Amino acid sequence: MARLRKYEVNKMKYYFAFVTCNKRKAAAKILDEFNGFELELTNLRLNLSIVPDDLEVPDAPRDTANEIPVGFDFNASKISRALNHSTVRLSWD
Repeated sequence: MARLRKYEVNKMKYYFAFVTCNKRKAAAKILDEFNGFELELTNLRLNLSIVPDDLEVPDAPRDTANEIPVGFDFNASKISRALNHSTVRLSWD
């Protein structure tokens, strides 16, 4: 069970996103307000950092967004139970 929990937790670290801000002050405010923020009682916490402008990402983005899609609803049931339940279930990649 411990190995399964570790696998499920580590799998969640593969996802990342970039937010582009037009002002440093805006980026600093987002970092101050949301670093460590918990997502909808999932026990998943945001780990934010500022990356340099010249960072080269090896792969093209899978998705992009400029606004929240109409009808978007966060579904916490799709999040792994590895952090907030005593029984861990294997979720497929």
